[in-house]
Amino acid sequence: MRPHYETPEDLAREREAIERFAPQLGLRPEKVPWRYHFDFALVDDDGRIRAVVEVKNRTNAVGKFPTYMLSAEKYLNLYQWSSRGIPSYLLVQFLDGLYCHQVQELPETYYVCGRRDRNDDDDIEPVVKIPIDRFSLVDD
Repeated sequence: MRPHYETPEDLAREREAIERFAPQLGLRPEKVPWRYHFDFALVDDDGRIRAVVEVKNRTNAVGKFPTYMLSAEKYLNLYQWSSRGIPSYLLVQFLDGLYCHQVQELPETYYVCGRRDRNDDDDIEPVVKIPIDRFSLVDD
């Protein structure tokens, strides 16, 4: 099994971000197991899934890079939910704010990229690069 690189601090920041986002949709976040390829299901009062969200934390400002890179597997999974009528979001906490991208279409181009600093061959994978201008500020 692959190692998980999330620290308790990462999980706390993830929880803080989703707690700021979910109420704006009038929904409650429920953490889901990692095998679902997203972090939270947003549910209504009856427990029905109304949206799904992948949450990321970055240590740079939103405009440092022209695109945001995400695993193609995660993106395609979010798109599958969206194509079935369940809104899907990528939520990213940058140093200068919480930003959201709603996954509604397939990307035109895929890349092979990843991290080489962990000595983990599985970190090199197909990815998508989402233009930063497709993200919107969630709150200040």
